[in-house]
Amino acid sequence: MGTPFGGYISPTGYFMLTEVQARKAKPAERPYKLSDGGGLYLYVMPNGARYWRMKYRVARKENVIAFGVYPEVSLAEARARRDEARALLRNGKDPSTERKAAREAAAVSGETFGTVAAEWLQRQRGSMAATTFAKAQWMLNQTMKLHARPIRGITAPEVLSVLRAIEMGGRHETTHRIKQRIGQVMRYAVATGRAERDVTADLKGALSPPTTKHHPAITEPAAVGELLRAIEGFNGQPATHAALRIAPYLFQRPGNIRKMEWTELDLDAAEWRIPTDKMKMRSAHCPAGKAGRGDSARYSGDHGQRPLLLSVQSWTRPTAEQWHAQRCAAALGIRQKHHDDARIPGNGVLTVERKGMEPGRDRAAASPRRAQQGPRGV
Repeated sequence: MGTPFGGYISPTGYFMLTEVQARKAKPAERPYKLSDGGGLYLYVMPNGARYWRMKYRVARKENVIAFGVYPEVSLAEARARRDEARALLRNGKDPSTERKAAREAAAVSGETFGTVAAEWLQRQRGSMAATTFAKAQWMLNQTMKLHARPIRGITAPEVLSVLRAIEMGGRHETTHRIKQRIGQVMRYAVATGRAERDVTADLKGALSPPTTKHHPAITEPAAVGELLRAIEGFNGQPATHAALRIAPYLFQRPGNIRKMEWTELDLDAAEWRIPTDKMKMRSAHCPAGKAGRGDSARYSGDHGQRPLLLSVQSWTRPTAEQWHAQRCAAALGIRQKHHDDARIPGNGVLTVERKGMEPGRDRAAASPRRAQQGPRGV
């Protein structure tokens, strides 16, 4: 039922806030309260900060318990926490005391989300590439508000509030990836008996979908020529220029090209041996071809103690990650277009030797079938 003040009266008689009222609450000269009923209210500060609080009595003494900051803690989640606190009060328990006891018990037993996440990460270290491990660690560090929580008691609304705070910054793809990492930690906790279920499964459809932009392989000779001429005319960092020139010859992942080391190269044999720990499939890889040797040799100069071929500003820092797979699309397109045409001189077709694969097998081997399917994203 509506009220003259814009809120609603619940069936139990509470005056209830709306999400719009909470979102549009303006700061004033002094702090003020917007009541939602049942003791719950939104405390609006002069600086614009908004905090969820609940007022209650134990043994005739008034107490206040905090439920977090709006909008990180949504109206629905604040109400859920209020209802949990009122349930404790009906059983003669003080919500503040129970919360403190739960945190202390979780810290002693080592069953907080942060502890389980750190344990899960260490178990993944051997199977993840160093870069992947660092990214996973960074993603879980974005969930610090969950780290002190007992993992068994974490709810879907809690996880959603953490994700929404990230999503509000416009990082939709990152938000979904962090949700995946949280889910992996939760499933590990379930498998080790420290949680009942993976609550991220309840968040399906709750986040805004990321915008996906496909980068189709370039297969038309004229378009390939345009890209290659653009690469030749690039006037940025020499390391980035060398990387762009090498990509169409070697057809390797941008991350591998960026982190190419001098110790991996044999310029006389025109070979680049990529170690197992740098490969996605965890098998050693040897792209071979004389076409890219000139760029490597021209860029070598006096590299001294510099470990990376394409380092910038620092001997240990590779060239920027921003030149990405779209630059390799032309290389893959060239190989797909001309793979079966042995008469084209210098077409850059390379022989690839990989464990578990016959020499020469690669994406281009399926070019007739893919030609019928049409271009697709790379």
